[in-house]
Amino acid sequence: MKPLVILLALLSSGLAIFAEFRSVKESTLFFDWLDSVPVIILWASTFIFIFLAAKSFKVDKPLIAFLPSIVCIIGLCIVYWHSKRRETLDDLPAIFTATTYQIGNDGGFILDFKKDGYLKAEKRDHWAVTYYWGEYSQKNDTIKLDLPLDFKLGKQLVLTDTSLSVINDTIRFDIYKQ
Repeated sequence: MKPLVILLALLSSGLAIFAEFRSVKESTLFFDWLDSVPVIILWASTFIFIFLAAKSFKVDKPLIAFLPSIVCIIGLCIVYWHSKRRETLDDLPAIFTATTYQIGNDGGFILDFKKDGYLKAEKRDHWAVTYYWGEYSQKNDTIKLDLPLDFKLGKQLVLTDTSLSVINDTIRFDIYKQ
C-alpha cells in the first residue's frame, strides 16, 4: 500500500508541476478554471496524505509515514515558487513592445521584450488569449527568439527604430518603446 501512496503523491505533484511550467498557456472565457485542477488535486492529496499519516503514525517510523505528504508539500512549494517567479518577471517593465495584427484575430500578437532576455508574448483571439514565455537575444539589429509557439513564425527578426520584421517573411511588428 505504501509504494502506491508514494506513487500517487509523485503523480499529483508531477502533474501540477508540469501544468505550471508550461511555456504555452491558453486562457479562455469559460475554461480558465481547468488550469487550477492539477493544483487543487495536489492540495487535496496533501491534506489526505497528512490525515492518513497522522492516523497511522508510529513512533518508531515517524518520517516514512509522512513521506507522501512531504512529496506533495515539496510539489506545492515548487509550483508556488515558479508562479511567483513568472509573475515577477511578467511585471517587469518592457524594454520595448512589438505588436502586429497579422497574427491573432481580435488583439493581434504582442511581444514584450523585458530585461535580461526575458520574453512574454500574447496572441489574442475571439474568446481566448494564448500566453507564451521564452527568451531572446539581441546582436546589433538582429533579435533571435527562443519562444515555443503553437504556430509557425520565424525565429530571427530585424529591429529598426519603428518596426520589427521577421526575416524571410512578410510579418512586420510595430515597435513601442517605454
